[in-house]
Amino acid sequence: MRYLFAVIALMAVFASAYAIEVNSPGTVYLYDEAKEISVKIVNVEETAQDFSVEFTAPTRFEVSRDSGTVAGKRSETISITVFPRSDLKGQTYQSKLEITLGDKKFVKNINLVFRATQKEGTAPEDHPPQEPETTGLTGGLFSLGAMPGLTPELTFNVVLGLIAAILLIAFIARFTKRMGGL
Repeated sequence: MRYLFAVIALMAVFASAYAIEVNSPGTVYLYDEAKEISVKIVNVEETAQDFSVEFTAPTRFEVSRDSGTVAGKRSETISITVFPRSDLKGQTYQSKLEITLGDKKFVKNINLVFRATQKEGTAPEDHPPQEPETTGLTGGLFSLGAMPGLTPELTFNVVLGLIAAILLIAFIARFTKRMGGL
């Protein structure tokens, strides 16, 4: 039982130590003009962390800053300008945004929807499904983020659920043994 609390405490430390926050859209609609994607990188650590940005897309793009430093408990905003291509109109492509902050990596797929000229006051007709964000973390003996959407918090909750299930099974086994078996 005492080891259980130690495991839970260590998992809580790992879940909070690997936090990285990146705010960016999941879908970008491109019409006849270039579109700017604003990406906010939040450093939740106390110390300054170096960052790098990699972006892939089937069209021309410009990244305002592809590397730099984010001070402790601060954020930096970069912009990615994506330029439309007339030969891609009516199609949806997935671009990939990878941000490394210190030893942590954030990966997000961004849908680029190429449209014909947008009429004034109209909204996009359909919304392609968004890919979940992933935080790929490598370090020590394990790697988190092998599955899409697997975050440290989700991992922590899954492990807590497994521990609860094991404890429940142990309780039921002990209870039936004391009651004389079934």
